[in-house]
Amino acid sequence: MPRDEFSIEVKRRLAQRAGYLCSICSNITVGPSDETHTSVNLIGVAAHISAASEGPGSRRYDSVLTSKERSSIDNGIWLCNTHADLIDGDETTYTTSYLKFIKETHEQKIKFRLSGISVDKGVITKIELSNFGQITSPVVLEFTDRNIIYGNNGVGKTLILELIASLSDKSYLERWTDDREVKANSFCNVYYFKNQLDKFSLAIDNKDRVLYSFNDTEIPFLVPTMTILFISESYWDYLRSLTEDEKEDKSLVKLLSSYFRLSEDEFVNVIGGIMRDKKFFFNDINFNEQKDDLIVKVSDKLHSPAFSFRALSGGEQDRVLLEITLKIAYYHAKFNSTILLIENTSFGTLDSRGINSLFDILRNEQPNFQFFFTTIPNTDYDVEGFKVYELFVTDKKNVAVQVKKNMQD
Repeated sequence: MPRDEFSIEVKRRLAQRAGYLCSICSNITVGPSDETHTSVNLIGVAAHISAASEGPGSRRYDSVLTSKERSSIDNGIWLCNTHADLIDGDETTYTTSYLKFIKETHEQKIKFRLSGISVDKGVITKIELSNFGQITSPVVLEFTDRNIIYGNNGVGKTLILELIASLSDKSYLERWTDDREVKANSFCNVYYFKNQLDKFSLAIDNKDRVLYSFNDTEIPFLVPTMTILFISESYWDYLRSLTEDEKEDKSLVKLLSSYFRLSEDEFVNVIGGIMRDKKFFFNDINFNEQKDDLIVKVSDKLHSPAFSFRALSGGEQDRVLLEITLKIAYYHAKFNSTILLIENTSFGTLDSRGINSLFDILRNEQPNFQFFFTTIPNTDYDVEGFKVYELFVTDKKNVAVQVKKNMQD
């Protein structure tokens, strides 16, 4: 029985679209050979999804396909030798539809990697929204590992972070279910990639009901598949929300634990981790003897003094809080896909130098969590290595989006 083989060009295209990685195990399938200084060792295979010919041992043969369709790139998948043999030995697991799904998902992953987005830990790749708050017409933002959203007050920066945060805590939707808000035809789609591309959707109807769906299937509530940390208010705003009695009854450690939504023991362990590990902003952060205050060594000079947290300047205090925030995100990311959302107003005493120090850390440390930061436009920020969007109001009073800088620019 004649086989409908792939052409050399189809094989090459399949390999390139797969990044020369196996579509199942992601192992590399090409590299140098020691035979000569120009030799290449290729251990990948352009495998047929539907069998190339009919006969004994043919897997997933489809008589409906034409010879041209069987030898087309649509019927091929790039695999390592091991998995090429495996799919031909297990037609029950590796059905035609499943192999097409594997191929599509792998090519999506390669596409994200090509644009500088690491999806191995799971990332939000895109958000679509319309008729939420200030954003009355459709807006689309595509994200990478590190993202900055610029915009003046009232254009929807906070809204975007709240919609993302609502995937794990629906309380962030409360102010958008107010009867004064126009909600007809409102929608928000958040696209998330980890092993495959999933779509989380929510909408608020005219009866203030929040409607959820996952991959276009309606569900009664969203079950978060990622950890989302949202620093939406400053520590000082948090203190102002407490009564005087509440503030007097709590030590600094208890107040900070509550601010970060941790138990006191958990917070103590986070500070212990900072003491053991590399510091980002300071030479040392420790507890006092009573373990009710933080003692910070600002300078790395040998005999430099240590100060109580309360004795630090506002900018120095915010750096301590940022240090703790990053450490919490790092710990979460060891075990789960993690997204850190920060509003600049939460660390309002930091100047451009302090914000740029944060950006330097995120560039140099290559954190294993996704990062979002909102701020008003500031030309003093060094945004190299970040994807930057600006939200602005058009002449028609609609909110529009423009890309200010891509990671690869």
